[in-house]
Amino acid sequence: ATGAQLASKAKKSITKEEAQKMKRLQRQKEWDDLWKSKPDEHYEDTADIVAIEEAKRTVGDFKLKTASDYVVADEQRVDVEKKRTQIVLLREQIFEHRRYFNGRLMTLRDKKVDLVAKVESDLKRLADLQKELG
Repeated sequence: ATGAQLASKAKKSITKEEAQKMKRLQRQKEWDDLWKSKPDEHYEDTADIVAIEEAKRTVGDFKLKTASDYVVADEQRVDVEKKRTQIVLLREQIFEHRRYFNGRLMTLRDKKVDLVAKVESDLKRLADLQKELG
């Protein structure tokens, strides 16, 4: 290696070191800024305080189904008629999904049949052209 090449390599390594040092300094500055922006240990957000107070106030305010005085609301009660209606609606949905699927399947089958017929026609035409050519 010549002196000029060595000098060039040394210059490159020095610039790399300087770039790394600048990156480290930049990273340290970012960390310092982050630590400066950290709130005080005793700081409490007002929204958190309100949420905690609400939770303390309402803790234990829930309805247990095992309680002797628990009554199911009318709209939440399940009876035979509601379940029958639900089953009928689900069966209608299943029917619609099956009808849609079968329609798409038949369309694809028809496309496939048409495509196979076209390919066979093209193959026959190619065979005829090959016979004519040679």
